[in-house]
Amino acid sequence: MQVLRHQKHLEIILFQPEAYLLKSSLQDIVRNYRADVEGLPEAVKKLWFSDHPAGDEEDYELWLEHLNDFRGGNSKLAERLIGELENIQNWPAVLSVSCSEADSLLTVVNDQRLYLAAVHEIGDLEKEMDEDWGKVIQISHKLALVQIQFLAGLMELMIAGLSGLEEL
Repeated sequence: MQVLRHQKHLEIILFQPEAYLLKSSLQDIVRNYRADVEGLPEAVKKLWFSDHPAGDEEDYELWLEHLNDFRGGNSKLAERLIGELENIQNWPAVLSVSCSEADSLLTVVNDQRLYLAAVHEIGDLEKEMDEDWGKVIQISHKLALVQIQFLAGLMELMIAGLSGLEEL
């Protein structure tokens, strides 16, 4: 995986396994953005909705509406990238994201990382692992850790590209 900056856009260069993992991650977060708040796992509700403003129910509803509008815009970007990834003919794949869209993509990617960490209690799990991968018993935890690390790498490369530090 590589991220290069070309004037006002980033090129995200992915090989087939990376493209598959990114597409899967984007599909998951779009589905999670669209989920009813009550249908989300408790850990995710606490993470995503605990910072709503104090006040009455009307304030909360307005805050939630603005949050949903924001996530809706991010979903559109994610859906566009999913479509591009589904139609790749040549490898490596090259996705182009404008620098103005990069913030939204970083938010989407980070939201998926946080979602996975909350659902799989990754913070506690990492402490228990004590640097021993073999201690992670459930395959779902291993897959979540791999996805979190991959998405963190993508974020790091995007930030480096945006700041002109493409040597990472």
